[in-house]
Amino acid sequence: MCSNIGYSKEEQTNKAKKDNPKRMSKALNQAYINFLLGKGVCQVCEVSYDLDTPHHEPRGINKDDRYRVNICIDCHRKRHGSRKGSLDKSVERIERIAKLNYLEFLETMK
Repeated sequence: MCSNIGYSKEEQTNKAKKDNPKRMSKALNQAYINFLLGKGVCQVCEVSYDLDTPHHEPRGINKDDRYRVNICIDCHRKRHGSRKGSLDKSVERIERIAKLNYLEFLETMK
């Protein structure tokens, strides 16, 4: 039986975020996005300033709000395969950068 019966959609969303460390509250999420965008440059190519929304790493169904990288529009398209070309860094390296970003963000929260 579903444990969310009787809860509004907003209550279900808030409960899921509270029970899941992968999901951030709206306020914390926005603070993290601002922190990442404050880096000012794509963390994949380290050249472009034409930034897109910070990208979840790893991507896919199990997105984790804690692990994201600054990414430019061109690298974002390459990451999703909608544009030919390879990324300047390996997927594994990008995932490590995403984890380091979160640790750095936590330090700013102290």
